[in-house]
Amino acid sequence: RTLQILGPSEEVEIVREIYRMFVHERIIPRVIAERLNQRGILSEYGRPWTRTMIQTMVTNPKYTGANVLNRKSYKLGGNARNNPRDTWIIRENVFEPIIAVDTFRQAQEITATRYPRYSDQQLLDSLKELLLRRGKLSVAVIDGDPGMPHSRLYSSRFGSLYEAYRQVGY
Repeated sequence: RTLQILGPSEEVEIVREIYRMFVHERIIPRVIAERLNQRGILSEYGRPWTRTMIQTMVTNPKYTGANVLNRKSYKLGGNARNNPRDTWIIRENVFEPIIAVDTFRQAQEITATRYPRYSDQQLLDSLKELLLRRGKLSVAVIDGDPGMPHSRLYSSRFGSLYEAYRQVGY
């Protein structure tokens, strides 16, 4: 049996401040991390803040008092694998919340609009549509179109930009 309680009041206040900056002031995670680091505030790991740490905080339901299980799967001798969000086991009201559920939902809405998650097919469809509109593809063409995901996403998702081009027939 594990008893979970709130951390020190200074740390609780930092979590609330991060959510306030993200949700109400609409500050991006990189800038929030920079502000905390400029003030000399260290993360829970005793290190400077990063954009990823802030992004992880504003998408983690534990701050609403929920306990989340099954985020990752581990095979014996293998690496951890992230499980899809719909397979997570979430127990709400397990401990005292730091953030209101409504504030957390607002943070999720902001995250969804700033950092959309594309399926492979959505990426290929948008690339094919751009090819039809522009008649050619390049890093400059992809990154110059405000409606397109960044070219690096294609490279990381498909192994290379050329592979993404190949899959749309270019």
